[in-house]
Amino acid sequence: MVFNRDIKTQKKAGRQFSYIPFKAVQTFDPKTEPCHITNAVYWDETPIVQFSGAYKWLPNRSSLKWKFYDVKFFGWSPPIPEGWRSSFGLSDRAELPGNQIGGPFFNFLAVDDRVAVARATGVAIWKKVEKVSTPFDEPAGY
Repeated sequence: MVFNRDIKTQKKAGRQFSYIPFKAVQTFDPKTEPCHITNAVYWDETPIVQFSGAYKWLPNRSSLKWKFYDVKFFGWSPPIPEGWRSSFGLSDRAELPGNQIGGPFFNFLAVDDRVAVARATGVAIWKKVEKVSTPFDEPAGY
C-alpha cells in the first residue's frame, strides 16, 4: 500500500504526508494448509523486508486474520532469538490465526476480481496483479 493517512504517525514525524514511495505487495495463497500470506516492501524491484506466515478467512465476519512467523531482509532470514521474535511482530508457528479477539486483521468491505477494499485502523486498498516481479518467484498478489 502506498498511501498513509494515519494521523498518529504523521504527528510523530512532525509533518503531514499522504504518499510513501515504496511498493508493498501482499500475497495470499488459499491452496496451502494453513493458508499462506506474505507482505513485502520494495525499493524499486528489490525486496527490502518480507514477512511470511499464515492467515485465516472468517467468512461470517468478512474478516482476514493473520500471524507472521518469518522475516527476510534483502532475501536473508536472520536467526532471531525466541525472546526477540515479538519485537519483530513475529509469532510462534504453533500459534495459528483464529477466532480469538485481538491481533492483526482486515474487515473486507468490497472485493472483486480487480480490487479489494478493507478496513482495520485505516482503509486499505489493493489492486490485483497476476505476477509479482520479485526474486522470490511469488504467486499473484494484491
